[in-house]
Amino acid sequence: MSHPQRLIAVGCLLLLMPLFGCGGKAATVNYYSLQAATPQYDRRSEQPAAVSVGVGPVRLPQLLKRPQLVTRDDAYRVVHAEADRWSGDLQEEIVYLLADNLARQLGSEQIVIFPWPSRLAPDWQLRVDIQRLDGVLGQAAYLEARWVLSNRREDLLLSGFKRSREALEQPGYQALVAAQGRLLERFGREMAERIRLRTTAPPPP
Repeated sequence: MSHPQRLIAVGCLLLLMPLFGCGGKAATVNYYSLQAATPQYDRRSEQPAAVSVGVGPVRLPQLLKRPQLVTRDDAYRVVHAEADRWSGDLQEEIVYLLADNLARQLGSEQIVIFPWPSRLAPDWQLRVDIQRLDGVLGQAAYLEARWVLSNRREDLLLSGFKRSREALEQPGYQALVAAQGRLLERFGREMAERIRLRTTAPPPP
């Protein structure tokens, strides 16, 4: 083998080395989803609300616009898990999770996702600006979000800031993702309850 050929062979080996561990196996990447493996079809509301809801836009900080799961290990240090990633687009998953939760809690099939066609005008629109969705492994998951609920018919605007914490049942990323899903489901239930209260409230005298 000539000298240039040996250089090429060595270069190829150096390029391939990061793809394999010490045992010669490719590094394993774990993928996660906020949606549970088993759909919750049997948990629909027993008191359906005759209301349509538009979900979105939902905005994420730049910190979360990446495939890797994000954790913290102290007040300022952020960790991106290279081997533990979202199975799809996190922003899209959050929208679908909130939409599914609102549909079940309100017993309504009139749930649309932003952007919807101009001919559609949902009774309510939920906008969410998520500022934090991360956690500390083995400890807790955290959600911080600003939200706006607007009612088309009554020209009503509600807004607030949600800050919540969910303790982790086990160490590891799977427990973290499960806790994050519960935080978002709880947030969706609260939004559904606000819509339900305004929808079923008696008219003023």
